[in-house]
Amino acid sequence: MSLLGYGEMELVVVVLLRIFGFFATAPFFSGQYINNYVKAGISFIIALFVVITNNTIAIEYGFWDSTLGYAGACIVEAVIGALIGFCATIIFNIVIFAGSLIDSQAGLTMATVYDPS
Repeated sequence: MSLLGYGEMELVVVVLLRIFGFFATAPFFSGQYINNYVKAGISFIIALFVVITNNTIAIEYGFWDSTLGYAGACIVEAVIGALIGFCATIIFNIVIFAGSLIDSQAGLTMATVYDPS
């Protein structure tokens, strides 16, 4: 008895591409802090977990139900994952920018309080 058949492995690859696209552009995971092998391994484990636990996932290749349609679905999933990671990066940078503005305002206020002249 096999845990995953051929159809499920197609789903694993599609889910893997979306998750890896997210890991490639997400704020914490896109830097040099985490090795690429670790990113790929975590992506693969998450993809397996998602496909095994969720039996209702269905994939349609679009206008061609062939290898070309599957390749198109893979490209679309990778782009969607990269866009999700990019949106997370934008939100993360907004929070960092707001913190730097608050820090700058507090520093300028303290400079007027501690001004020796």
